[in-house]
Amino acid sequence: QQQQQQQQNQQQQSQPSNAQTQAQSVIAAARESIQVLPKRSSSLIVSTNSNLISRNPTSPVDYNNNLEVEISLTMTSLVGLVNHLAETRKGSDDITKITPIKIRQQIYAVLGTRGFCKDNHPFVDQITTMILDTLSRYRQINKEKLTVLKENTTKLVTEFVHLYFRLNAQEPIPDFKDFFDAGTPVQNNLMEGAWDDDGSEDLEVEICSFPLISVRSTKDNSRKVLSKAHVVPRQKNKSGKK
Repeated sequence: QQQQQQQQNQQQQSQPSNAQTQAQSVIAAARESIQVLPKRSSSLIVSTNSNLISRNPTSPVDYNNNLEVEISLTMTSLVGLVNHLAETRKGSDDITKITPIKIRQQIYAVLGTRGFCKDNHPFVDQITTMILDTLSRYRQINKEKLTVLKENTTKLVTEFVHLYFRLNAQEPIPDFKDFFDAGTPVQNNLMEGAWDDDGSEDLEVEICSFPLISVRSTKDNSRKVLSKAHVVPRQKNKSGKK
């Protein structure tokens, strides 16, 4: 019996706890959601907008709820037309070349400030519900705290969408999908976290909670860092065991 008890203890020690497993699952799910959220968001807005317009094209409520996507689609169409004009019409002026960039920057700057700033916006509510449903798979949410959690999640979704628009208002448009995998050596020039610069050589990434935002040069593939990745470090495993 003592041998069996020792074997069970060894198996329990070698396996991660349920809490640790759930935490890792939450982190992985959140990371995947953040990486694809801009693409999902755009598709979801367009899809929602098309469905609402097809059901009731003259409704002022539907039009107001989809105002942001109407502006974004109109901007994209206008930029395409100006680019087509620049390619098919003779001329050597600079204003025609920079106009598409200026249009995109101004429109995305507006959307990054006032976009979706409306109580009970259907798009924000839908994303908020998706996040809360995902969170409920990994932990029980107290009903008393659910209201506060929903309010905070709604604010987070709105802030993230604003960040997406503001990043796309830059020229060139920065890359913000660079998450560092666990085990990547800590790099002070690309990451920030709770460590001393002198002791970073013995650290590696455990969790990357926010991606690196940077701009890559098309000429020499160099990188200009706009915002470092947020990283939780851990000591390197020098024995080679994971």
